[in-house]
Amino acid sequence: MGNRFGIPRYLYTKPLTYGLERGTKKADLLADLSSQNALRLKSRELDAALLSPIDYARNSAEYLVVPNICVSGTGNRTTLLHFREGLRKINTIAADIGLTSELVLAKIILIEKYDMNPQFIPMGGWLDVTAMLAKADAALLVGGPALFSSLSTKCTIDLAEEWRDLTNLPYIHAFWLSRRDSVSPNKLHLLKQSCEEGIRHLHDIALAASKEEQSTPEECESYLSSFNFNLDEETIQSLSEFYRYAFYHGVLGEVPEIKIYPAEQEPDILSN
Repeated sequence: MGNRFGIPRYLYTKPLTYGLERGTKKADLLADLSSQNALRLKSRELDAALLSPIDYARNSAEYLVVPNICVSGTGNRTTLLHFREGLRKINTIAADIGLTSELVLAKIILIEKYDMNPQFIPMGGWLDVTAMLAKADAALLVGGPALFSSLSTKCTIDLAEEWRDLTNLPYIHAFWLSRRDSVSPNKLHLLKQSCEEGIRHLHDIALAASKEEQSTPEECESYLSSFNFNLDEETIQSLSEFYRYAFYHGVLGEVPEIKIYPAEQEPDILSN
């Protein structure tokens, strides 16, 4: 069996995949929407995928979380809600059809902090803020388009920052998921090495990404440096809190157990 990994195209995940893309050990990488890679992981077309918290919750009975690796932040202009006028006048939100956890995050923030429950309008293809705001009161953007949008940011809220304000915890954007029988200790070590190598090469990642993101290497490096790439106790706590809110607001039918690959063969099941 080869090393088949599904990865998103977001800049903030590049440190986790840097070593896989440049390593001497062969890795088959499929860059696609998280929603598509979630389907491929479920159908066993992938050994592991870098997915969102909701992707795990939907299939938590089948998956384990790869330890010590994630992407989390407390507000770095990655998940932004743009709106045309007053925040409390939002009735509809245009959003990428491939998003999963970000839609839930927006729902939680708007209900809990602003007493609103807008309708989402799905959009596909290249996302343009102006076009999205022509169809809805607000536009939800993630990654490069959110970070480097040329639109004025006067009418914008950072949802990860709002999550921090609500919970005093960082928001976890993505982590590696797999089945117990799909990832060997060697594969886990490969993923860990890839992340460690990426953290050491943030400058190189930023330099390579700056043209695509239409920004400077310095801005890209500052952006990447604002994330935490370790799945630590605080991020696990945030994950549990996110699931509790999602359950309370009817997104999830139950609060999933967070099962993490341990040093031994049996998974460590963390209480919620």
